[in-house]
Amino acid sequence: MTSNPIELPIRKDLLEAIDRAWIRLGRPGTWLTGEERVGIADEARAAKMRDLGFWKEAAHPPISVADSWLEKLGGLADLVVGLVHRIATEASRLTEEDYRSALDRGLTDGQYVEIVGTVATIAGIDSFHRALGLSLRELPNPIAGEPSRRRPTGAQSGGAWVPMVERSDLDPEDAGLYTKDRDGYVIRALSLVPDEVRSLIDQSQNFYVRDLSNLAEGRSLSRPQIEMIASRVSALNECFY
Repeated sequence: MTSNPIELPIRKDLLEAIDRAWIRLGRPGTWLTGEERVGIADEARAAKMRDLGFWKEAAHPPISVADSWLEKLGGLADLVVGLVHRIATEASRLTEEDYRSALDRGLTDGQYVEIVGTVATIAGIDSFHRALGLSLRELPNPIAGEPSRRRPTGAQSGGAWVPMVERSDLDPEDAGLYTKDRDGYVIRALSLVPDEVRSLIDQSQNFYVRDLSNLAEGRSLSRPQIEMIASRVSALNECFY
C-alpha cells in the first residue's frame, strides 16, 4: 500500500480515536499480555492482507514483537492463530461448535472475547486506511505487564455463545459501560471483557454515523450518497442489520 497522493483531509476526531486504539492495543489487556495482543493484531493483519490479495505487493510488515508471543501461548498457539485467521477473514462462517471446540482445547471464554475484540480493532482501522489508499499504520510496541484477569461478577450465559453482562448486572467499576442507546447485543457480546466494550464504543462513536435524523449535517456528501455507500458496504460485509 502506498501513501494517498490526493492527501485527503481526515477529521481530527478520527485520528484521535485511532491513536487511542493503538495505545490500548499495545497495553496488557484483561486476559492477554501486550505482546500477545500486538501479535494477534499482526496475525490478523497478515491473514486479511493475504485474503485481499495484497500479500505479494506488501510483505508481512516487520514489527517490534517476534514469535515469542506464540511461545508463551504454548499448546494454544496453533489454536489461537487458526482462530485469529478465521475471525479476520471468514467470521460469518464461525459457529458455536467452533467456539465450544476452542474451549475444549483449553482456551477460556475471556481469552476468546478479547481475541475477537483485538481482531475487530485492527480490522476496522486497517479497512479505514485501505479505503483511503493509505499505508497501514505500524503496530505499536508492546508494553510489559500482566493482564488484569478481572471477570465481571454479573456475567451470565444465555443470549450468545459467550457469557454476557446485562445493564442491571454491571459491577460498580463498570457502571458507565453502556451509554443510553448503546447496550444492544453487538455491544454486550464483548461485555465479558468490559475494556473491549469501551474500545468498541470509542471507535464506533467516531467512525459510525450516530444521528440518523441529521445524517448529512456538516458533511461533504449528501444523505442519499451516504445511504448508498452504507448500503453497499453493508451488503459486501454481509451485515444483516
